[in-house]
Amino acid sequence: MHLRTIAISLMSVALLSACSSTGRLKEYSFHQKRVVFRPIAETQTMTASVFVNDPSPGSKNAWSALGSFFLSLAGSAAASDNVKQTVSTQGVAQILSENMRSSMENRYAIATVGEAEGEADFIVETRLEHVELSSDPGGVFLHLKVKQHLLDWRDLSVIYKQCFDEHVALRFHPVGGVHPAVDAVVGVVSAVQLLSMDEAEVQDAVLATAQDAGRMLSDDFVRAVARTR
Repeated sequence: MHLRTIAISLMSVALLSACSSTGRLKEYSFHQKRVVFRPIAETQTMTASVFVNDPSPGSKNAWSALGSFFLSLAGSAAASDNVKQTVSTQGVAQILSENMRSSMENRYAIATVGEAEGEADFIVETRLEHVELSSDPGGVFLHLKVKQHLLDWRDLSVIYKQCFDEHVALRFHPVGGVHPAVDAVVGVVSAVQLLSMDEAEVQDAVLATAQDAGRMLSDDFVRAVARTR
């Protein structure tokens, strides 16, 4: 496993531990309840970043590291400009929320209620705080920062919350190697892949990857409920 992937995984565990709260789940049953789903995009623009490894780490050739830095800087600016208006962030938030809805319908036979349809039992609020396409020697990833809350509809008190801060592998893109020289080449290839994607390819890949992230979020919720039963 790539060192960066390990670091991201450890960081994600730490963030989830600091942010997640499941203590009140045991007080509630979700079977055949009425639920409002509320997707919210707190960011209006998707960004992109490119990172290219120094092919000669530890060498005395400062130009090697400097060249990698400027390649990363220029690539990030070009990539952001390429994807900025391609994907609706509200659409990404909607996909994350829809995965939770589908999971709760299948497992607890809940009924979905619209915001203006009267009383409900719960509100599931999915807040998308950040969405970014990133390219590095590990491959091409969709970086998502999400906060999800399950609220009691009557008093809006928080029953369950979780934070999601993950780099999810973009659909149809390979991961890199482990040797610095190989990683440097893969980093450039990943950057080229990201910069060469047309609008339809970016949109399809982002929305498909958001589906993967949505399943991670809903699976975390189901496991959290199961632990309280």
